[in-house]
Amino acid sequence: MINKDLQFNGGKMDIEKYTSGKLYQFFEILFRLVVWNLLTLLIVGVVMAGPFLGFYYLKEGTFAGVLMLIGVLLGFFAFIPSYCTIFSCIKLYKEDKNCNTFIIYFEQFWDNLKSLYKMELIIFPIVILFSFAMYFYYAIIGDEELEITFITSIYQIGYTILLFAIVGIFLCFLNLPMTVGYFRMKTKTIMKFTLIMTFKHILKTIIFALLFIMPIIIVILVNSLIPVWLLIGFSLPLYIIYYMTHRDYWRLVNNINVVRDEEVYLQKGEEK
Repeated sequence: MINKDLQFNGGKMDIEKYTSGKLYQFFEILFRLVVWNLLTLLIVGVVMAGPFLGFYYLKEGTFAGVLMLIGVLLGFFAFIPSYCTIFSCIKLYKEDKNCNTFIIYFEQFWDNLKSLYKMELIIFPIVILFSFAMYFYYAIIGDEELEITFITSIYQIGYTILLFAIVGIFLCFLNLPMTVGYFRMKTKTIMKFTLIMTFKHILKTIIFALLFIMPIIIVILVNSLIPVWLLIGFSLPLYIIYYMTHRDYWRLVNNINVVRDEEVYLQKGEEK
């Protein structure tokens, strides 16, 4: 028997009231968040698979260590545009609900990869260099029998500066999705604009960090929540971040002509 609540219009079932309902919208966005999160993990896993398989079979030796390092670097190289792609998909979904879940992801991923690969090639060597320098400084100042001298004080200052630099890069990374999600920029401008927005809205940036860090801590403490984190560990925080930032960024979009002369940013889709 046909449900009496279903109505027909010109021979077609009228389901508008069902698809516009809050429950339907909740499960629709949940489905998209899960798919985009899993696609991100899949891409990263596929990129890392080759080097890690080589490491698994070799298990030890210098070459095995090199393969593991390459796998980690490739994983991060793929993760950054994938992570930004989740935000881009969320933004496009909120503005155009007709977008296809899978097609829009791969379109945005390719677009973000082309926009960010130069920046990654610049930032990655810097982060690696800073990390090795911090390890070197820590190996020296971590010695309990080390005497406090002028040289060791310089090491401590250097370690502290590098630590703050790494934290600053991480905070900028959290704001990167909004930069590439709303605007199209040259590599230098991406880095400059993201840095400005990160420290201009530092309180929000700290909240962004907590949105990502706290679930990881919870998952470490409660291992049974790992499957949940794998499904929405990146997409849900980015969904919350979208609601926290869209007014600020749309205000910038609407006033783009005011700052264009300063070359701070260009609206996505426009060419300079």
